Amino acid sequence: MENRRKRKIELLAPAGSYETFCAVIAAGADAVYVGGTAFGARAYANNFSEEELLKAIDYAHVHNRKLYLTVNTLFKEKELTQMTVTNRYGAQMMKELGANRIVTAREMSFVEIEDIAKHVDVEIESFVHGALCYCFSGQCLFSSMIGGRSGNRGRCAQPCRLPYAVVNEKNKVMNNPKKPYILSLKDLCTVKLIPQLVKAGVYSFKIEGRMKQTEYAAGVVEIYRKYIDLYLEKGENGFTVKKEDEQRLLEL
Repeated sequence: MENRRKRKIELLAPAGSYETFCAVIAAGADAVYVGGTAFGARAYANNFSEEELLKAIDYAHVHNRKLYLTVNTLFKEKELTQMTVTNRYGAQMMKELGANRIVTAREMSFVEIEDIAKHVDVEIESFVHGALCYCFSGQCLFSSMIGGRSGNRGRCAQPCRLPYAVVNEKNKVMNNPKKPYILSLKDLCTVKLIPQLVKAGVYSFKIEGRMKQTEYAAGVVEIYRKYIDLYLEKGENGFTVKKEDEQRLLEL
């Protein structure tokens, strides 16, 4: 399965607006993923009208970049269903159905991703930076159950980011009151792991953040562009991430 794995790495950026779209391309993104007015996983982003999509497609092509239009929420019975690929068997099924790229579930390990790369001839797209869902594969009903806003329909209210108290059967609080954010995960940052990601077979390095500000999206893309290019030029032995760039990512 070496043919796809030998391709140039793709840096894939988010854009929730046309302004951000242009900014991340200027920052060095190879491709950008955006949502339309329906069926995208970020219903509260500005998203793109048909006119903006057509303009963005032209802009991408003029700059020799790619635009991916996402359709990735849970479809209802009368529509379709959201997919989760967590192993090579799911990837093989998607390959047989005609897919040439799969997005790995965020909880997958390097070993599990590499297993797909070794056995299935598909491009592998994986999240490398940004917010993480508490649940497996991002398929969560928490927001839907307590407020009627489903993350699987792109309307998550992010209740996992709120403070909580864990109580036992005697109503005694078990967690430290000074650390109440028990479900809120730290953001993912893999800039130091670029060599391992490449070795595992990841082709498309996906940055999370269609709800983020333009400055965030462009700034993160710029840093990942720098270190992907460094790895491609000098290999693993010449690869090191500067402290100031780590700090800039943290501040962004």
